[in-house]
Parts: sequence; structure tokens; C-alpha cells
Amino acid sequence: MKEITASGSGSIAAERIENSLVNSGIYLNFAQAPEPLSRFIRTRQFSALVEERTRNFVGRQYIFESIDQHINKVGFPSGYIVIKGEPGIGKTALIARMVQQGGYVHHFNISQQQINSTDAFLKNICAQLIVRFQLSYASLPFTDAATDSGFLSELLLEAAEKNAQPVVVLIDALDEVESIPKPNVNTLLLPASLPDKVYFVVTTRESDEVRLHVDREEPIYISESDPRNIADVENYIRGTLEQHQSEMQQALQRWGVDEDSFVHIMSAKSEGNFMYLVYVLMDIRTGRINAANLGKLRDLPAGLKSYYTQHWNVMRSGDPVMFEKVHQQIICILASVLEPVSMSQLMAWTGLPHQAVQRVLLEWREFLNEEVMEDQPFYRLYHASFRDFLQETIGLHTYDNIIASAMDGKVKIYGGH
Repeated sequence: MKEITASGSGSIAAERIENSLVNSGIYLNFAQAPEPLSRFIRTRQFSALVEERTRNFVGRQYIFESIDQHINKVGFPSGYIVIKGEPGIGKTALIARMVQQGGYVHHFNISQQQINSTDAFLKNICAQLIVRFQLSYASLPFTDAATDSGFLSELLLEAAEKNAQPVVVLIDALDEVESIPKPNVNTLLLPASLPDKVYFVVTTRESDEVRLHVDREEPIYISESDPRNIADVENYIRGTLEQHQSEMQQALQRWGVDEDSFVHIMSAKSEGNFMYLVYVLMDIRTGRINAANLGKLRDLPAGLKSYYTQHWNVMRSGDPVMFEKVHQQIICILASVLEPVSMSQLMAWTGLPHQAVQRVLLEWREFLNEEVMEDQPFYRLYHASFRDFLQETIGLHTYDNIIASAMDGKVKIYGGH
């Protein structure tokens, strides 16, 4: 991705360019933080997410420039820059790219892993601020540091006073944060006022109304139909054609379409949604979608939800009874569980043999993230939108009960009891 040309000494772009050269050193600093702080820092937990969502990243120049413009805007000395867009539009990838290139203090809310509490956020961000800006704290100074945002506000002020450039904090997926029962309380207890030169760049679904009552806020909307978003979508498709030239050219030849036609059709069918492209281009590249089972490329489903529906029905059509007993059970458990799950855990919960579980994980691999912990692979769903589809289409209550029963029976999941 081309870097933004810095528009001034207070430019987020300038710091991104500078920090991109020392990003690995910043992560090393986080990893080498003293134990009282390092146990609260979650950058290692987020590293697989950052790596996955920035793979084949393209474009988004106009969004970076918009962030830059807000930070340099007269009359906006500090505040919240709220990026809104529908699921799959690339909000998490955008934040991950900024983390990757700028090394900013950051937090990802991931409801599937139950990393979405105020406590986890405040401790993680406070510990990162101390390490990132070398503030004079050896640990979080009191046990209730996460009960309100007072300590966070103090650290933000100290960081701003110490740093010549703007202090930028990135927060992804406010819409996935567990709700706070108290009325008129900000999501994550975010401060209503921020010190001068402090900016929070946050993302949320466009349709969700998160509680964010703040003094200064500037929105950025990522629209599927925005010509700039469509241009990024087309560049992503062309990048896939170039990266996997052999497989993709064979597919295009069988459909009898040239590259320009393919890009045009795929862009239209995606409805501007990157998650759609991640799944469908993978299916085309691996042959799961081909000229034999899809006579015309224009017969592709339009939009992410339609793709999920078609894919689910195709996978189910071979043997509906076996699909429900094996595939559906494993995938829906992965949608329900709040931590990454090992193959042995899936075997214990479902009573299925190793070969059956392994086959399902392989056949659904593009829908899953694989993480290595304790020298073994753990699995979880790749994107929350697929869980939303399963909740709406299948219902996950039965599988929630399976997990609850397993927990009652002392079946241990990673990080649980």
C-alpha cells in the first residue's frame, strides 16, 4: 500500500511512516514489558488477527487521508474519529493495517473470544500507554484501575504532554462490546473529553447505535457503493488474479470470460463487500465454485448473506442427515464457543472421531482462523458475520447448551476451567 504524504507536523500519516520503520521494535517493547504490565497487554493475542486481516491489503487511501484531515482540522484539537460500515466492509482490516504500520496503542473487541469487556479494554490500553510512551509506572497502580476511566484519562494527558506528535488510540468493533447496564454510560467507559492532541479512532457497524456521548466526534462512513470503495474492491480482485494467475486463468477460461469482465462481475456481485470476495475468490481458486456447478459466472449469489446461504445449502445437499450430525454440529459449536477450540475438544464435545472432525475443519477452512497455542492448533470462526448468519438461520441455543454442559462437566477449553 502506498503511504500517505504527510500533510503537516501533526499528521497521523507522518507518524505511520516513521513508526513503520520501528514497528517490530515497538512490539518487542510490549513483549519485554515488566510482568506487572505485560500480563495486561494483549498485543500477542491480537497478532494473528492483525496478520490475517492485513494479508493482501489494498487501498483505503481515502480513509487514511480522511483520518489525517480530521486530526489536522482547525477546531478539532482532540476527540473521536468514528469509522462506520456494514459487516465485511473491511473495518477490522483497516485498524489492523494501522497497527501493523504505525505500532499504535490498540484494542480489538472480539465477541467470539469474549474479548469484549470494559475491564480487558482499560487494562490493555493503560498498560500499552505506559510502555509505549515510557510513563513512570511499573504497574497499574491500584487494583480497581479498570472500574472507571480516571486512570486512563490521566495516562492520556501524560502521554500527550510527553509526545510531540498526536497520541492515537485504535479501537475496533465497539458494536461487539458487552453492554453496560447503567444508562448514559459510554461504551467501554470511554472518556467524554480527551486531552489536546489525543485522538481515538474507533470502528462500529453502521446500523448499531453504540453509547458514545462525547464532546467532539467526527464520523467517517465506508459505503459499499462509494466509487472509492468500488475501486479498492476491483484492485483486490485484480490482485488475486495476479497472485494466483494459474488457477484463476483456468477458471476464467472455462467460464469464457476475460479479466476485465471477471473483475466487473465480481465487483457487482460483492456489492462492495470485501468479506464476500475473501470467500468467493477462495472458492473459485480452489475449484469449489467452477464452470461445472455454476454454469454462468453471473449466476453467483449477490451479497454476503446470499453467499452464506448458497454455500450452506450446497454443503448440505450431498447428505443432509450426515451434514446435520457432523458438519452443522462442529461449525455451530465453533460459532457458539467463546474461545478458540482444539480438535480434541471438538471430538470430546461431539463424540465424533478424529477423522470426521479433521475433514470438517479442512472443508470449512476458509471460514476458520487457526491459531497455535500450547503447541497445538486451535480454531474459531473467521468473521462475526458468519456467526450472525448461523444464529439467524440455524439458531445456536442447542449448541450453547452443549458447551454449557461440557463446562459443567469440567471439560476444559483454552483459557477456561
